[in-house]
Amino acid sequence: MAASEPLPSTPIPQRHPFITNAVPIGVGGFALTTFTLGLYTSGILNSEGTVLVIALAAFYGGLTQFIAGFFALARGDLFPAAFMTSYGAFWLSYVALVLWVVPHAGAAAGQAVFIFLVMWTVITVIFTIASLGTNWVVLITFLSFCAAIILLDIGAALNNADITKAGGWVELLLAALAWYIVMAEIVNETLHRTVFPLFPFRAPKG
Repeated sequence: MAASEPLPSTPIPQRHPFITNAVPIGVGGFALTTFTLGLYTSGILNSEGTVLVIALAAFYGGLTQFIAGFFALARGDLFPAAFMTSYGAFWLSYVALVLWVVPHAGAAAGQAVFIFLVMWTVITVIFTIASLGTNWVVLITFLSFCAAIILLDIGAALNNADITKAGGWVELLLAALAWYIVMAEIVNETLHRTVFPLFPFRAPKG
């Protein structure tokens, strides 16, 4: 290649015309699974019923959200794609944590749960910073997510049930905000007008 010739650039893929918005599907799985977990973590329901969360985490919060993330990726939506594939994997790894890690970790089970939560706290903080480029509802949702997982971190580190329950209550708020995003995405797109605003940081062009 001659020195005067410009280096080839990698083109940015355009949104695929045959793939629609995958956010309501993926975030719906996240919301339902988080809300169900919050019902048990907060102490509203008997903790022995948390086996229900495993089923939801495996198929709706995990597998369905993970697949939706790849559809978002094919469409060219980086933030939703990264979020949904990451937290789809989060729920699938949660299933593995509950079914295989904790029962076989012995005295180190509490430590394993704490490390699991801390690592996902790091990822959640990254997404929270990135959400500054989206809208107010998404930002508040991720701030709630950070609050919930940090409370769970502290509860796991101190083995404090009250702090863990507080994290469960924030999980319920997080799920409600996520459901609002699902409702806004579906209703606004179906009715072709803003019924449930997401309050973008910048006014749309045109």
